[in-house]
Amino acid sequence: ALVEKFRELGAKASRMLRNSLDALMEMDAAKARTVLAADDEVDAAYHDLARLMLKELSRSPERAESHYCWLLAAKSLERVADHATNIAEDTIYTVEGIIVRHGVEDEDERT
Repeated sequence: ALVEKFRELGAKASRMLRNSLDALMEMDAAKARTVLAADDEVDAAYHDLARLMLKELSRSPERAESHYCWLLAAKSLERVADHATNIAEDTIYTVEGIIVRHGVEDEDERT
């Protein structure tokens, strides 16, 4: 289950990065918004994986170093998704002049 959850997290983060770069290259704010919508899903997948790793750690403490490495790698994938979100937010600002941060659109900030 651990490997499957890790692959799922990696696929989601990779898809977000690919979509954010496509949105930037195509100057496509709608595509950028799909990246923003996927961020909560990746966060949830990361937290599910972290909980699973903690359970595994309690079952096999002798593998603590291995579980720690998996957790660091999972956190890095979650950060990839966060960076993809930043690219998407910047794309929306570039295309529409709307500042989108932390899930809030501020249309008063149009340039």
